[in-house]
Amino acid sequence: MSFAPGLCDMPDLSDLIDAGQLMAGIVLHTFTGPRGATEREASYRKNLARLVDKAVREYQEAREACEQLVFSRGVRDAVIFCDHMENCINAVHRAIRLLDRIKQANNIGRNLNRTLKRKIAAGSRFIENIRDTFEHIDERIQRDQIPAGELIMIGLAGATNDRIRVAGEELRLDDLAQTIRTLRELGRVLVKI
Repeated sequence: MSFAPGLCDMPDLSDLIDAGQLMAGIVLHTFTGPRGATEREASYRKNLARLVDKAVREYQEAREACEQLVFSRGVRDAVIFCDHMENCINAVHRAIRLLDRIKQANNIGRNLNRTLKRKIAAGSRFIENIRDTFEHIDERIQRDQIPAGELIMIGLAGATNDRIRVAGEELRLDDLAQTIRTLRELGRVLVKI
């Protein structure tokens, strides 16, 4: 694994961990009923909030593992980092796909901020590429599609560990963090609708 020792350049998202306020809003909607939303739309909201909260938690766990990894350079810390990052990216990917369904829902999709939706769309391709790579790594191994020397699990990359890399695919950590922040903002908007 090639990375800069002693440096973890992952943006901090700890300000998004607010004792479950987003989920609390969704729980309130569960008991009081969403205003003007169908049961399907309410389910979309609940699932989006859950996935975004999961993405934030997993990202922060990956960040903590990153901080350990750059000092220890240990295999165990590398695996922990990889596992949390995979969970985070999967949650983000699922949230983006769910957002596509929400956009198609008549009552709530039209109320979403277009700027926020565009920010999500801009980062979704890179997230999908790296997610598809680690989810289908076995097929790439079988087909000899992994360049020599490339990692088969998510690892840190870049001169300042500012990105992750697996099998030749990269994702900037700034882009991932911004996508999570934007999803979080959309989640807050949906709670208020």
